[in-house]
Amino acid sequence: MPVPNQDMTVVILSFDTTLVIDTEFGTESAFGFLSTPFLPISLLMMALLIITSPVVQTAVPVVVPVVVPVIVPTPVPTTQTATQTATQTTIVPCVPTSCPEGYIISNDLTASTNCYFFSGDDEQSWSNALNICRMKGAYLWAPNTLAEANAVRSTTGFGQDVSIWIGAYSPTSDENFVFVVDGGAFTLDTLPFGESDPIDNDDCVEFEFAPNNNWNWDDDPCDRAQRYMCEFPRAETCT
Repeated sequence: MPVPNQDMTVVILSFDTTLVIDTEFGTESAFGFLSTPFLPISLLMMALLIITSPVVQTAVPVVVPVVVPVIVPTPVPTTQTATQTATQTTIVPCVPTSCPEGYIISNDLTASTNCYFFSGDDEQSWSNALNICRMKGAYLWAPNTLAEANAVRSTTGFGQDVSIWIGAYSPTSDENFVFVVDGGAFTLDTLPFGESDPIDNDDCVEFEFAPNNNWNWDDDPCDRAQRYMCEFPRAETCT
């Protein structure tokens, strides 16, 4: 490398390259073979080399979030007992197995299991007789079958041709009769058994065992005083 003198300008470049410019005689390079025409090109190449040098950057770690799956439980169908229709409980009163005082049980339980009270010589209007029966939790007799009528007569011992109030009356006063106890309807033309006397268009019904050994139904004025028969509902079990 030439030793610089006072007429030379020394330019220090990067990469340990020293460029000596002789202002009097020209320019020389440390590369030795570069002449003055190639100096600009050399400077440009070195500048590009500096600019395009790779920059080492510290890698920043990227944190990838971990996605935890959310498990949604599947609803389990609930089985409900359909009770769309409301259930009503009917309260049945306890019916005693014994008879009230003064009442006797039928002697033919196949015909009737109820208890009966015959008034004997006591005569009352139809409404009074009904109220007397109700005082014991009973009602005026409702003879449903021939077997029942025969059993009641045998049990209570009343004789022939005795008029007895029973629990049949006409609430509409038109010869259409019903039993007080259960509302069972009938007319004197459609009797469950027996026969009827001539119709008098009265509202209450009396019952008798006729001399011809047949049961007779007759409508009488409700205010007439007559004997009566009470019937008490009896059950073999009390629930």
